[in-house]
Amino acid sequence: MINAIQTATKFTVVYVKDWMARAASLREFEQIAPEDRARTLRDWNLTPFEFGSAMQQAFASQDLLSGAMRALNLEQGQLSSRHAAWYQDMQRSCVTCPHRSRCQHELMTSGFASNYRNFCANHANFAEILTDSRKTPQGASLAA
Repeated sequence: MINAIQTATKFTVVYVKDWMARAASLREFEQIAPEDRARTLRDWNLTPFEFGSAMQQAFASQDLLSGAMRALNLEQGQLSSRHAAWYQDMQRSCVTCPHRSRCQHELMTSGFASNYRNFCANHANFAEILTDSRKTPQGASLAA
């Protein structure tokens, strides 16, 4: 019971801090010149609507993809350099995912690796990377 209360309290604190960070990020983004905002959204492969929707999601200001890859023992640097377009698609899926609160909770409680298949927008990508890493000769794998 006490562990559940501690976990809930910790998650609440993290959620409030995230809300404040999202608000600050939005203010900062709105202060950028319109042409720079448009270029940034193109770089992120997001429409203005998708960006606005994503920023309304909990934990939009956090890089949950990196945490997910660490939880699955995947080498983020190798994936982003060897398969830049694939990695960019994974980032986009993560940023626009409606399950960011659950993802954050699973990462905080070390349950991501066991449960991501049930909610993660990138679960098929992770499965493919993990399958490929088992087939790839040692040293060339994307698994850490």
